[in-house]
Amino acid sequence: MNKLTLLTIVKINWFNMLNLIFILEYEIEKLWEEVDLGNCYLFFTRPRFTETSI
Repeated sequence: MNKLTLLTIVKINWFNMLNLIFILEYEIEKLWEEVDLGNCYLFFTRPRFTETSI
């Protein structure tokens, strides 16, 4: 595989990743509008993995 092909693949993957992030942000925004903010606040602030942490 030559360098040009590798660069092209990296560029395409980078673009797809940015696109995915944009879509995720949009979906999260819609979710925040639809779901009760109090519940979201509790969900995002509650401590995670308390059972597994030592």
